[in-house]
Amino acid sequence: TVVLICARPIFIDPIAGFYCFPVGSGSGFLINWSIKVMKTITHTFNRHSHKCPGSGKAKLFLRSLLWAVLLTGASGSAGGAGPVKFMTLRDVFDRAEEENFQVLLSRESIEDARQATLRDRAALLPKISFDAFQARTQIANVGTGFADFAPRFPPLNRFDAKITGVLSLLNADDLATWRLSKYQYEISKLTYRERLQEILDQTARAYFTHLRNLSRMNVIDANIERDRVLFDLARTKFQAGVTSRIDVTRAEVRLAADRKDRLQQETVVMQSDLELKKNLNFDLGITLHLDDREPAETLVAQTGEVVLQDILNARPDYLKATYELERNRFARKAAGWEIFPTIQLFGEWGYASEKAFDGRDEETWLGGVAFTVPIFDGFRIKSNKRRANALIRLQEYAVRDIELRVKSDHLLARQDVNSRFAQIDIARRKLALSEEELNLARTRFTQGVADNRDVVDAQANLAGSGDELVESIYQYNLSRLLLAGILGDPRLLLNF
Repeated sequence: TVVLICARPIFIDPIAGFYCFPVGSGSGFLINWSIKVMKTITHTFNRHSHKCPGSGKAKLFLRSLLWAVLLTGASGSAGGAGPVKFMTLRDVFDRAEEENFQVLLSRESIEDARQATLRDRAALLPKISFDAFQARTQIANVGTGFADFAPRFPPLNRFDAKITGVLSLLNADDLATWRLSKYQYEISKLTYRERLQEILDQTARAYFTHLRNLSRMNVIDANIERDRVLFDLARTKFQAGVTSRIDVTRAEVRLAADRKDRLQQETVVMQSDLELKKNLNFDLGITLHLDDREPAETLVAQTGEVVLQDILNARPDYLKATYELERNRFARKAAGWEIFPTIQLFGEWGYASEKAFDGRDEETWLGGVAFTVPIFDGFRIKSNKRRANALIRLQEYAVRDIELRVKSDHLLARQDVNSRFAQIDIARRKLALSEEELNLARTRFTQGVADNRDVVDAQANLAGSGDELVESIYQYNLSRLLLAGILGDPRLLLNF
C-alpha cells in the first residue's frame, strides 16, 4: 500500500492500494490531467499484462507508483484553484439531510406543529392571572330628576388587587381541538420524512447525472485522441504519397466534430456540477470529485423478496395517509361531542381599598360554576358529521390507491433493475467488439489495404458503444435508486 500526502483528496484506489489525503491546495487542471494519463496507461497495461509473468503484482505496483508520481506533480502546483471536496454517495446523502435548504425548511414545520399542539393543550389547563387597577370615579345626578335636591358626591377612589383563575371541567370542543392537533403533529413529522426522501432522491439523481456527464467527457476525450492519431497517420501517409487527400479530410472532419461535442459537453458538465452543489448547499467555487469506483460487476441485481406490508410500513407517504385517515375518523367522532354541555369553574381572590397600599384594604373574593348547554346550533353539528364522513371516504380511496400503486411499482422496479443490470454486460461486450473492429480497420489502413473510411466508421461505432456503456450504468443506478425509494428510503441504495 502506497500512502501519499498530497494537496487534494483526489482519488482513492483500493485495488491498487493507493490513498490520497488532503493537506493543502493544488491545481485541479493537473489533477484531471494526471487521472486521464493514469487511466490511459493502466488501460494499455491491462490489455497486455496477460503476456507477462507475475502481472497481477506488477499491475498493482505500477498503478500505485503512477498514482504517486502523477498526483505528486499535481499537488505540487498550488495556486488559484478553489478547495476540493471528495464525495461518496453516502457523503452526499448525509450532506443533503443536514444542509439542503428545502430539508431545513421542512424541518421547521415540525416545530411549528409541535408548538400548535402545546397551544391547543393550554385550553385544557387552568388559567391564572393577577389583576391590579386604581380607579377614580365622579358620580353625577344628571337625568335622575333629583339633580336640584340631591347632594353632590365627591370623586370616589378604588384600588383592586386580585388573583383570577378559570378551569374547564368539561369542554369537548377544546379536547377535540387538542387531539386533532396531536394528529397533525404526527402528520407533520411524516410530511418531513416524505419531503426528505424527495430531496435525497433528487440529490442522488444529480450525483449520478454528474458522474454520467463526467464519464461522457472521458469518452469524448478518448474519441479526440483516437481521431488525432488517425489524422496524423492519414497526413503522414498522404505526404508519403500512399493515400489520397480525402483520407486526411475525412479524419480532420471527424476530429472537428468530436471537438465540438466536447465544447457542448463542458456546458453539460458545468450544469450538472452546479445542480449538485446547489442541492448540497456548497459554495459554487468548490471543486467536487465524486466517487466513481463502484464497478457495475459488483452491483447486485437481485434484491430478495419483500413483503408488501413491510414496504408500506416503511413508506412515509403511506403512513401519512393512514394517519390522516385516523384523524378524519376522530374528527367525525368529535363532531358529535358538540352536543355536550360545558362546565367551567371560575374564581378570584384579593383585596380592595381606596388607594393602593393605604393600609385600609378589605378582602374580596368570588367563586362560581358556569354551566352551558347547546339547544339549537343551526344544524352545524349535522353538517360537520357529513363533511367528516366525506373526508373519511376520500382518505380511504387515497390509502387504497397507494397500496395498489406501491405493489405495481415494486414489481416493475425489480424487473427494471434486473433488465438494466443485464444491459450493462451487453454494452461491455459491444464495446469490446467495437475495439476489435477498430483494431482490424486500423491494421488494414496502416497496411494500405483500404482507405480510412472503415477506421472512421469503426471509431464512430466505438464512441457510440462507449457512450452506451456509460448510459447503461447510469440507467442502472437510476433504477436502483427508484427501487430504493419504493422500498421506503433512497439510502437503501447503499445496501444493494
